[in-house]
Formats: sequence, C-alpha cells, structure tokens
Amino acid sequence: MLTPHDCPSHAHSAYDMRNGPATHWKNPAHLGLRATFEAAKNALNIQRVQSADQGTYRCRVDFRVNPTLTFISNLSVVVPPSRLVVYTELGVDLRNIVGPFLEGESITINCRAFGGLPPPRVTWWEGTVLLDLTSEEETSEYVTNTFLVTSLTRRDLHRPLTCKASNTNLTEPLTSTVTINMNFPPLWVRILGDRAPLSAGRPYDLHCQAVGGRPPAVISWRLQNTVLSSQTDKTSHDGNVTWSELRWTPSVRDAGKILSCLADSPVLQPGPMVDEWRLQIYYVPVTRLRPGRSLNLSNIEEGDDVYFECSINANPWVYKIDWIHEGQELQHNVTAGIIISNQSLVLQKVARTASGNYYCIASNIEGDGHSNPILLKVKYAPVCRSGQIIYHGAAKYERVNIPCKLDAHPKPLVFKWTFNNSGESVDIPKSHITESGWESTVNYTPNTELDYGTLLCWGSNSVGRQHLPCVFHVFPAGRPDPVHNCSSYNLSAMMVNVRCVAGFDGGLPQTFIMELYEPHSNRLLANITNKNMAVPVSFNITINELFALNNMPTFVFPASPSSAHVVLACLMVSETHMTL
Repeated sequence: MLTPHDCPSHAHSAYDMRNGPATHWKNPAHLGLRATFEAAKNALNIQRVQSADQGTYRCRVDFRVNPTLTFISNLSVVVPPSRLVVYTELGVDLRNIVGPFLEGESITINCRAFGGLPPPRVTWWEGTVLLDLTSEEETSEYVTNTFLVTSLTRRDLHRPLTCKASNTNLTEPLTSTVTINMNFPPLWVRILGDRAPLSAGRPYDLHCQAVGGRPPAVISWRLQNTVLSSQTDKTSHDGNVTWSELRWTPSVRDAGKILSCLADSPVLQPGPMVDEWRLQIYYVPVTRLRPGRSLNLSNIEEGDDVYFECSINANPWVYKIDWIHEGQELQHNVTAGIIISNQSLVLQKVARTASGNYYCIASNIEGDGHSNPILLKVKYAPVCRSGQIIYHGAAKYERVNIPCKLDAHPKPLVFKWTFNNSGESVDIPKSHITESGWESTVNYTPNTELDYGTLLCWGSNSVGRQHLPCVFHVFPAGRPDPVHNCSSYNLSAMMVNVRCVAGFDGGLPQTFIMELYEPHSNRLLANITNKNMAVPVSFNITINELFALNNMPTFVFPASPSSAHVVLACLMVSETHMTL
C-alpha cells in the first residue's frame, strides 16, 4: 500500500494492491478532486495549486515481507503579485502618459505591486536598461518603488518608463509603461528671405518660420503696434515647425517701421519670441513744386525774374529732374534766360509767353513722380490779338460793327478808339463803344467820303497802356473778286472734290456756291453752299449727298467724269466755270 502522509492539510490518499488490482482511496476533505495518483509514474498530481497546498509530502510504501519505505518531498507554492499601480506623488493614477512637463522640471513616479508570495521585486526600466531596483516601501500587502527624474530636457520627450514586478522566473512579470509628455516654447522664430527693399504699392508674400514649439507655435504679424491678419499658417506633420505666409502691400508711410513676426506657445506663459525687420521701402518720388520764398506769383510782370523749387522725397534717390512748361520740357539755356540747377528753376526777365502751368518730374528706379502744377500768369500791357479782320467795307450811311480784341493780363480797364484819315484824327465818343472783357466794339457809320480811313484801338490795364494800337481800315464796300485757281482732286465716280482760292471779299462777308449740271441739257442737278472763310475754299461731298440735299433721285456719276460740268460761283461775282 502506497500512502502519502503529513500534508499540511493532513490529506490522505492511498492505493491498496494486496488483494488484486490497485484501488484508489483519497480524503476528499483536503485536496478534493484536484489530486490524482498516476500509478505508471508513481506520482501524485495536484491541479490548480493553491497557497494552502504548500508543505511536506511523504510517500510510504508498505510490503508484506520487506520493510516499509518512506520518501519525503517539500512543496513550495509561489503566488505572483496580483496587480500593479503607477501613480504620481499626488496619488493620481497614471495610465499611458505622464505630463506634460516643462524643461528643467523634475518628476516623481511611484510603482506599487500588490500581493505576491514571496514579496515581489519592483524595478524601473527604460527598454532593456535597468534604472532603479531599490524598493522604498515594503509591507505584507504591497511593495513600492519610487523613481525620480530630475532636470527634464527635450530629450526626455516621449521617453518610456516601465515598472516591473516579479517574484519568480516561472511566470512573466507584471509590467506598466508610462511615456513622458512635455511642452516646449519655440526654439527660434525667423522671417525668411533676403530682406531686400520693398516697393510701395506692390503686394508681397512674406514668410516666417517657428521651430521647436510643442504644441505647435502660434504665429502673428505686427507692423509697429498694428496687428496684420492677412496670413495663412501651416504646421509640419510632427508639429515641430510652423510656417506663416503674410500677404501684404507696403505703403510709403511704412518706410522705417518695424515688421515683427511673433511665435507664441498656446499653453505656456513666458511670452512670444520675436524676429524684427526694419523696413526699407522704395517708392515713386513724391514731389512738390513751390515758388521762391520771396516771390509773389500774383504780381509778376514782364521783365521780372521767377524761380521755383522742386521739393523731393524719394527712396532710392532720383537720377534726374525734368521741368515742364505747358507740356514742353524746358532745357537749360542761359541765353534764353532758363537756368536749371539741381532742384531749382530760374526764369530771367520773363515775357508774357512764359505764362502757363509749370511742374517738375523726379525719376528714380520706381518711376516718375509728377509735382503739383503752378500757374504762372505774367502781367503785361494790352496787345492786339492776332487773326482779327482788319479790312471792313461799308457803304455810305451803313453802320458797321468793328471788334477790337486784345490780349492782356489783367484784362483791360479802359479802351480808346480814334479815327484817322489824311486830314485829321478824331476820338470816337464813348457812346459808340461797347466793352466786354478783353474786347471792345465800335459801331461806325461813314456818312461822307472823308469818313473812310483808319480806326485805331488802344487798351490800358494796371500794367500800362498799349504801346502799338490795333489798326482797322474802313473803305467803301464793293463787289467781291472772283475765285481763281479752281481745281479738282481725288475725283471718283461717286465723289466730287473741288478746291478754289477766294478773291478779295469787297469788304463784306461772302458765300460760295457749287452747282452740278447735267452735261447735255445743262439742267441743274444739285448745289451746295460754303460759308467757310478758310483759304482755299474746299467742297467735299458725294454725289448722292448732293441729290439728297435737293430731293432728287440718286445719280450715278458717268463712267467718264470728263462729260460732267461743275460750276463754282460766288455771290456778287461773275461766275467761274470749270469742266471736270
């Protein structure tokens, strides 16, 4: 009979083989159904070993004849730790992430293993590197190991720390891993590019980069104390780099100002990092034209000297300055009294032709800057206006109105008319004179042969009296002279073009008439009147237009234009005929 003895629970199990095949007996109050005897191996199998199963096991073999044999075995039961807890010094349980922390800070992490027989060994690891194997606290219920990391650096970001608890090599240890999380301010911020001068009025894309911020830095732009908001931001995949693109158009007023790019952490308080750029702005010259300080532009008379100053604000500086008078560029000419010296213009002994608008143009690589115009009005005594009709024909007892037009600045205050003939000079009474601005009109009636002669007109203003009078001749009116030198040009089947030179008008306004006749019947087909006083007199009209003027059917000019006749006649003049 094989019988185990002296188990801690006093379990008994026996096999009796004296009277035939072995029969198994066991005490169910102790190991219950967890214990079986394997006869082939003479072994006792205990399933689902418990801590109460620990103790000394004795195997005794009894023989009928031979002495009894006894075998002693000690069973040690190891109980692994039941759970592992990682927590901060404030008692907060940690799962996967610890932090975030700042550079230079220190962290304390506790790892506590509950249960285990014998008490487990609690250690800290980083990968395969053992960091701490000393437990600071051990009781019957738990074992605690506290790990301290001092002066955190950027290298500690995402650093894994693993706590292990084990009291046997028979099973895998309990483990718990936490990863260090950290926040960083940006390492640096920088405005990218060569920082070349910018042109006013031209849009630019400016770029700024911030590196090293965690979480990603927030970038902002400022011009002096003004926030600029027309920007687009993006962040790298790992969040380490932030880019900002600013769409901005500088102005002349921005020259010398500070453009700043600021990179700030959204969670930290130390303040933003700043990169500054003092702007250099190129712009088209800003010019202003001024008269000389002692110059009174409202009282400039012929013979005075005039000078102007061109004030310029430009970056870069100008390479040339032009002076313009009424759209024409002035050239340095001492003989003509035009002296150009850098930013000044001197006009010596100005004449009335110097009147008009003046301005200066300053040019640099950005463009041409036009100044404000200054109107110079040179005062001068009245003079006769050119282009007036000086010959006037009049019949006896016919009243004629003769205008006298003057040029003057300021306008004439007084007009005087005088009649001269071969025998006398007579002032025209004021009652026969009308005045309007720069024009005076005399109504004159010749009553005798002696009333034909010359009328003289003077004007006076604040500058002085007119030196040379305007001369008008009054003579007996007569028939106008015939036209002459008539010719055709650009003649076509549908167009008549005729040009004649007018003769003397006889002292009265004249009218010109062109008539078109049919070749054989000499029937009048059309006519047209021209009151234009230009010399030579021209008629340019299509044949169909002539017919339309006379409500006549459309006429097709003959294939041979030489068979048609065109007659040009002047009122009160014998007709002049020409054949085309």
